[in-house]
Amino acid sequence: MINANKSKITIEKERQETFSKKIDEIKRTFHAKIGTIKDKQGRDLMEKEDIKKRWREYTEELYKKDTQSIDENDGSTIELEPDILESEIKWALECIANNKAPGIDEIPAELFKILGDDAVKILLAICQQIWKTQQWPKDWKRSIYIPIPKKGSAKECSNYRTIALISHASKIMLKILQA
Repeated sequence: MINANKSKITIEKERQETFSKKIDEIKRTFHAKIGTIKDKQGRDLMEKEDIKKRWREYTEELYKKDTQSIDENDGSTIELEPDILESEIKWALECIANNKAPGIDEIPAELFKILGDDAVKILLAICQQIWKTQQWPKDWKRSIYIPIPKKGSAKECSNYRTIALISHASKIMLKILQA
């Protein structure tokens, strides 16, 4: 039985090493092409920094939230939900799909799963802290936006669909909050 468990662990480590090597290989060989994009006034932007600034501006506008909050509290006492449980972390971790691109922290979901209970303990402490303070870690709030072209002019930001890559740790917390 012990040898079978060691074999499983060895196989998982080899798979993770292969996975990491593939990621490194892709990072070295893939270089996104930055052409021109138009600003709000319709002028062509050709400098890399101007293009990045325009994409940031566009995605912020696209995803900005209504900053006005409505106070629905009628003066009655609000009962807080209980703290996040270890079982919720385990459940959320099981729900996270494998072989998905990581967020800005570059930590794949498979790493959390391989670490097992150690990862659960760390994530539990972080998620409970977020729950109590309502403050998310900086990297958990950052996303990598991948523009995917749609029909139309490739110079218009609105002619792209965007995919936001967020950290898997953040996905775990979000999954718990959505449950």
